[in-house]
Amino acid sequence: MHFSILIALGFTGAASAAAAPRFYRDASTPGSPFTVEASTCDEAGKIYSALEQWKARLGESVPSTPPPPFQKTASGCIVSLENAAPEFVKKYDGVKVVENWGNCWGTVLAAAGMVPDFIDTHSMEEGTQLWVDSPLCSPVPQSQKPQPGDLISIGTPLSSSMLRHTHGMVYVGEGLVFSKNDGSTATPFAVQSMDDVLKVYPVENSPSCRQANPKNYGKCSTVMTYYRCTTMNQLTQNPAHPISANLSACFAKMGELENRVRARSLKADQNSFDEVLSQIRGSAEAIQDFGNQESGKIKEQMKSKSLSQDELSRLREEAFLWDTLGFRAQAIWGGI
Repeated sequence: MHFSILIALGFTGAASAAAAPRFYRDASTPGSPFTVEASTCDEAGKIYSALEQWKARLGESVPSTPPPPFQKTASGCIVSLENAAPEFVKKYDGVKVVENWGNCWGTVLAAAGMVPDFIDTHSMEEGTQLWVDSPLCSPVPQSQKPQPGDLISIGTPLSSSMLRHTHGMVYVGEGLVFSKNDGSTATPFAVQSMDDVLKVYPVENSPSCRQANPKNYGKCSTVMTYYRCTTMNQLTQNPAHPISANLSACFAKMGELENRVRARSLKADQNSFDEVLSQIRGSAEAIQDFGNQESGKIKEQMKSKSLSQDELSRLREEAFLWDTLGFRAQAIWGGI
């Protein structure tokens, strides 16, 4: 990480709140770098460092070279984020879909490395709970400070221990999150102010509500819950728990189906969006049916009292992976 280098370069002091940071590419110049303009070079440096930390958590290569030059402007300070930002952020920040596919939680899963690229989760409630209760994620209690790349779920408590999830985003730091604020064509994927998101999904301004302890939501009418997750690659590439050939093949096929839907959601062509979904519905349903069968078999095995903790952990991970395939498949055929 290069934050110590940024301090050595003289970027210290309090960040200005005069204007929200602006993230952009120069539309007139093909291949122009993903850039931030902040009120001060100190603020730009902290944003650079936060994105770099998130990138490293995803397992992406972080250059060992110092940050690029910071350029002071009449309105603040700009710096290229090409070496710091995660690949998903660089690819999609500011992008809008042309079809209503790709919602907030489908964006979160991709930005956190839990699915290969953005999807539409179809059922926000079931989808969120599947992932936050998975072997990949653990809640971040109030006693711990959020880190760049943590997941945030906004929701309404149904009881002191149950939550109805309504929105998901990724914590960046420095008052910023990465979010797609709904599934419509009007809303871009974007690094944006958390305050702006909270205007759409309000959460009362108290520490116990803005970083709630899961399963103990107190008297908050809405809450923000943080989760710290590992990536899907880190789980599936664990040599201690190798995945089966069938599971690997189904993951590859599911990726192909999602790529077709995603490509059409980003660019119109002669086939309607519904036609594309209809063409691959049979394959998606077959994957879901097979995944449900495999998951059911594994969950039966998990009832054995003779299993070691390691065996139980391995089976739980494999059942979760099959469940995610069913969830992703439903996001395709459920949209028809």
